[in-house]
Amino acid sequence: MWDGKNINNINAISGLYYIIFETPSMRKVKSVYKQNNKYILNNLHMKPSIYITTFLLFISQFSFSQDYKWELKISKKEEKQFGSYEKALAHKQNYFKKAEKLGIGYKNPDVFYQFKVNLNKIDELKAESIDIIEMTKKIGYYDYKESTLVSDIVVIGTIIKREYDSDENSYFHSIYTLQVKETLKGKKLPETLIIKQRSGVVGELYLSDNNESPLNIGENVLIYLRYIPEAYQNIGDLDESTFYVENKFTIKSDYVFDKFKTKVGQIDSIKNKVNNINTINNSDEFYNTTF
Repeated sequence: MWDGKNINNINAISGLYYIIFETPSMRKVKSVYKQNNKYILNNLHMKPSIYITTFLLFISQFSFSQDYKWELKISKKEEKQFGSYEKALAHKQNYFKKAEKLGIGYKNPDVFYQFKVNLNKIDELKAESIDIIEMTKKIGYYDYKESTLVSDIVVIGTIIKREYDSDENSYFHSIYTLQVKETLKGKKLPETLIIKQRSGVVGELYLSDNNESPLNIGENVLIYLRYIPEAYQNIGDLDESTFYVENKFTIKSDYVFDKFKTKVGQIDSIKNKVNNINTINNSDEFYNTTF
């Protein structure tokens, strides 16, 4: 169980975490080593302060306050959607209370709310092999069904171009162009999209972030994309039109393969599954849904 006070603790600690990790100064935190003539950003070598931050983040979920009144952050987008701060706050409070009753972990309700995951549809989603409660316990990799819920856009397309931004002060160093062939989730899209990644050429070095899904020119992909969060749009070269990759699968001969080169299934079958998930979740009606 967690409460609003705990959320504040986590926001504060998470803020420190992102200051350490997610700013251009991240280069100073992550060590670099050479492998196959490439310089690799090593996420495993951390400053002592990182371990302290991670420990504090872990224990903060156990703080309680029974008399606390909910205090949640409302984005400008959410306030605009409801027409007032008060209505937006009430909707989000009810969503978080529903999440708490369901036993969803301390951090996940905010993520699920952001991507309009309908907590009223837990049983229906489970029938499609998506267990919302189990998702909250996962660390890292989601499968193609789970990724459908936590992505803004899902498309089938081909990587047709790559450019490098070698400025060491840039947040992203690779800029890819994706030719869209079919949209499975999201609004109507242009024929091409721009995707940015941190890995890329910086001066005479090639920096690779091991957490990213590699993209290759000519690769046919089933790709899950997210918009850059509102809070990060003022950092470096981020803006509201920037996409980054939540998940990526390679398509070969009408079959889909994950990043481990394991066959996931036939593309038409997967498309049907993704469409079923979108129909059940019905994110277009999220803000009109009572929780």
